[in-house]
Amino acid sequence: MRSVQIKNIITRTLELFTGSYTQWRNLMELGVAEYGVLDHLLSDATPSSLDIEWHTIDLILKRWIYGSISPELTGMIMAQDKTARQLYLTLAAVFLNNKRHRAVHLTSDLHEQRQGSLGIAQYCARIKTIADALRDVDQPVSDDALVTVLVRGFNERHHVTGKILLAAASRTSFDDARNTLLLDEMQARASERVASQSALLALGRGGGGHHGFGGGAPPPPRPPPMHGGYVHLTRPSSLALPLTIPYVYTAASAFQTQVPQHHINWPHVHCPVSS
Repeated sequence: MRSVQIKNIITRTLELFTGSYTQWRNLMELGVAEYGVLDHLLSDATPSSLDIEWHTIDLILKRWIYGSISPELTGMIMAQDKTARQLYLTLAAVFLNNKRHRAVHLTSDLHEQRQGSLGIAQYCARIKTIADALRDVDQPVSDDALVTVLVRGFNERHHVTGKILLAAASRTSFDDARNTLLLDEMQARASERVASQSALLALGRGGGGHHGFGGGAPPPPRPPPMHGGYVHLTRPSSLALPLTIPYVYTAASAFQTQVPQHHINWPHVHCPVSS
């Protein structure tokens, strides 16, 4: 037991106003019973001070209790001379006394729940935690009421499913409503992924040059260098004179003038470019 971390057994810290004492108690008793020492929490018997093993186990359980509740609750129940059993009873009194006051607070909190940026699983877990806390103070919430709270607070993207759930609220359990919304959420996310991929493909097909996603048409050929309004071409090997002809380039296309050799008037080797 010495090496056991209570956070591995009770993953959520018990809070004064938003936690479920019933959930915490069930998980604590489950973990303690696993090691066969549940009597430390449920029995008032206190052995003699010479029973080192019993006191060692009791110290470990006190550490488990302190390590699984909020600092606020720790400050309320901490006492050096109390056993694990006494701490356990003190903590229960915090949650189970003044039931009417807690019920008013929890009921208001339940009806103010909104999904916001939460996923469906987190949103439903929050509602269930508050409903469990209301059950602790003898104010259980029906499935019909929980489904109504669930539908009223979720995001607009689920409005169609919400109408279906409200129409059958009296015949739909909270767990069934949660499962239906989880499926709705998964389908919506899948549709968003498909739409995103389609947009990327369309962008690739319509954009850029041959180095882009869609491999568009290659750029027009670069015009040959111009010097003083003339384009220099490779001359025939039979001529000793340089050959230049005009080069025409328009914005609509890159047009490189090509003149067959038999059409060139070789004596006129320089042709000025017209403006």
